[in-house]
Amino acid sequence: MTYEEQLSSNEWKTKRSQIISNHKNKCQICLNKSFHEKFEIGFIFSNHFKLGFSTNLDGRLSVHIHDFKNNSKEFTFLNYDNFDYSTNYICYFKPGNKYKQIVALRKIESEQVELQHNILAIVELGIRGLISDSFFLKLHEFDKSMQDWTVLQGLQVHHTFYQKNLFAWEYPIESLQTLCWDCHENLHKDSTVPFLDEFGNKIDDLIVCDRCFGAGVFPEYHHVQSGKCFKCNGKRFINI
Repeated sequence: MTYEEQLSSNEWKTKRSQIISNHKNKCQICLNKSFHEKFEIGFIFSNHFKLGFSTNLDGRLSVHIHDFKNNSKEFTFLNYDNFDYSTNYICYFKPGNKYKQIVALRKIESEQVELQHNILAIVELGIRGLISDSFFLKLHEFDKSMQDWTVLQGLQVHHTFYQKNLFAWEYPIESLQTLCWDCHENLHKDSTVPFLDEFGNKIDDLIVCDRCFGAGVFPEYHHVQSGKCFKCNGKRFINI
């Protein structure tokens, strides 16, 4: 079984979900700060506030994203299993396109949402006037203690070593790390990965491909041969 086939197996998908869940859907290096810095930030109101109007459309929800920073209302589609319309979310989405692509969601309790009750502020500021200044700052400032992440894409599981005759899902939990794409790439840029024999003795150091930096794929090119790196042919290392 090739490594690519292993990562497509149900056994690996189950193990991967377990690892990411154990780490609370957070990159263990940047704690998801990369999402906060790299993508646009918006807010999805729950129907509790009557501002998160969502409609059933072909089994999906059409959701309003309030982009307070750019004072605009954007739209996206979400599946029911990724979204609870009775909950408020801070969302991270890619710019461009009519319907925004959400890369991560973070739940926030209703009592933390500070609405602006001055109707003149809403008239003057538009969407930005819906919330207080303090809540606006809370949305756009990163705090390492941020919890309740529901990351839809971008998190990966990193093997801290590889061992002969072990399938991807057979490694001990403590040897697996949850990393975002950026941190995973940066980790591999100047590092090697130990390769062990079946008894746990080190055989060699695997040299990471200098094009994909050990990812083996490029998610943004998933439509072309599943995003496989052509330099290492998806093997991630250049000496195997």
